Amino acid sequence: MLRPKGLNLKRGNNTFQAYELLKKKIITLEIKPGEHLDEKGLMKELKIGRTPLREAILLLKNEKLIEGQPNKSSFVKEITFKGVKDLLETLLIIERDATCLAAQRVSPQQIAELKTLQKRIEKAIEAKNFWEITSCNLEFHFLISSASDNEFIIQFHRITRNAAERLSYLSVSHEIQGTLSLAEHIYSISKEHQELLSGLETHDVHRIENLSIEHIKHFQDRILNYLKCDHALP
Repeated sequence: MLRPKGLNLKRGNNTFQAYELLKKKIITLEIKPGEHLDEKGLMKELKIGRTPLREAILLLKNEKLIEGQPNKSSFVKEITFKGVKDLLETLLIIERDATCLAAQRVSPQQIAELKTLQKRIEKAIEAKNFWEITSCNLEFHFLISSASDNEFIIQFHRITRNAAERLSYLSVSHEIQGTLSLAEHIYSISKEHQELLSGLETHDVHRIENLSIEHIKHFQDRILNYLKCDHALP
């Protein structure tokens, strides 16, 4: 997982540890949407103090995964159909623009890093490690946006992608009626990543634009299908 911005954190730092553990619980829906955070229970379970936990909560508020007023109980952001629709429409726009700029500016070193991440995704797919697939996919798209070399796009993309990470986990960990099987969907992610890599490496902006739109629309259709089915929101 990429290090969040907002505090001077290092791996091993108590706040970063709390952030990683709490975020995983939210992304994997172990802590449900709308559920209030039991700070005392989390401190005991995660074996951390109040200060690093509250700093981690603040970071996750910045990532739009937790809501709540200062000095009041915090809760996990709800998943609503309108909220998801708005988020996915935004993601489609920012992902397309970031990827098109990246196609013009990506460096050989960034291409090499993307290929390494793609290998990690393929290994996670083989192992059916849904958390690893989700985490590596996030890093993959963060790296593409970084290659845009535009600080405003990078920042906005990071916010939008972080907000969509629970949906990403849902899409790779659940069978969904009326769409591809889970195995087919995960295979399509890997295949589309390989095509994106090819387009980036050849700096083919027109091809990249179409690929990025198609990639997000597949994700969009899968999630909206999930919400339209008889599933209760998790």
